[in-house]
Amino acid sequence: ARRLPESTTFQLSLFGLWRENDIPSLMISAGKPQTLDRAICDSIFTGLVDLMTRIGVLGTGKTKTDVPRLPIFQASQQHPIIASHAGLFVSEIAVGSFLKKGQKFGEMRSIATGETLEEYSASVDGYLVTLRHYPMTFEKEWVATLLSDKKPGFWPF
Repeated sequence: ARRLPESTTFQLSLFGLWRENDIPSLMISAGKPQTLDRAICDSIFTGLVDLMTRIGVLGTGKTKTDVPRLPIFQASQQHPIIASHAGLFVSEIAVGSFLKKGQKFGEMRSIATGETLEEYSASVDGYLVTLRHYPMTFEKEWVATLLSDKKPGFWPF
C-alpha cells in the first residue's frame, strides 16, 4: 500500500468525503484504466475475504495471533521510470513483482525498425506497482512505478 499526496481529485469523490470526515476508508486501484479485468477482481476479492478472516471480521469469532503486517509506502518512496525515447514499450515482467536494482523489466523499440532504443531496469530494489500497458509511448511518458523497500512504515491490524 502507499500513501498518496493530497489531491483535488480525492476532494471531489466519495473517498475524499470519507477522508474529510475521518471515516476509515480504503481505495483499491489495480489494472488498466477504464477496463474490467475479472482475474484482478477475483484476486482482490479473495485477498479481502482472507484479510477479513484473518482479522476476525469473518469466521468463527476466533482471532488469529499471526496477523501479517502490511507495509505502507510514503509518496516519497515512489520511483517513477520515464521514457527517454518514443516508440513501442514491451514489458517482460508482471506488476506486483519485487525487482532487484538493475533487474530488466522492459524495453522501448523503434516503431519503424523494431530495434531496441532503450532497456528499462529497476533503479532501486522495490515492488513494481504500475507498468505501462498501452505499447505506444511518447518521450517523457511514465512507463513504470517502483515502490522502494527502504524504511517503510507499517499498518498494524
